[in-house]
Amino acid sequence: MEGNNNKKIHEEFRAFCHIDPIDPPNKLSGLILNKVQRDLNPPLLYTILKLVALHFLAGITSLLFCPQFEIGFFDNQRLFHFLVHSFGPYGCMIACGFFFIGSGSLLASLLLSTAEINSIKKYKYLYFPLFGAISIAIFATFGAPVYLEMAFIWWSGSVLGGLFSFKFGNLAKYLITHQ
Repeated sequence: MEGNNNKKIHEEFRAFCHIDPIDPPNKLSGLILNKVQRDLNPPLLYTILKLVALHFLAGITSLLFCPQFEIGFFDNQRLFHFLVHSFGPYGCMIACGFFFIGSGSLLASLLLSTAEINSIKKYKYLYFPLFGAISIAIFATFGAPVYLEMAFIWWSGSVLGGLFSFKFGNLAKYLITHQ
């Protein structure tokens, strides 16, 4: 039974190979080429906006668990106290920056398309330091006590977190999709 089915499929394929090619209409070709072009080269602004949205979502979520520069949504200081007592104030600030920016980077690496990720990879040494600096500015705008030394330590953790989490997420996504 299966032999007959394979034979029929092969006959249909041979017949298909001998059909004269037909060019699709120019309008359809143009639409397809434009779609492929957009999919392979997404607009940079669109990609940045998606990255900002993911960082915003992850950042807001992280404030539920750990305050950043004394800004948080709940009076939940357990994680903060654990980090301070375990690693000291500098270690705590590095961990907080790492988690705050790293969580958004991890989300981005897992949720964005391959073309968008490739676009971010080109500018990753600009994006992540900039996102860390902008985050500190936003905290200061909301009244957080931001001191230069601690801000620099937090920013260093945020850059490391952004770069590491983005790389880790890309590797995880690759391993999951190529099994």
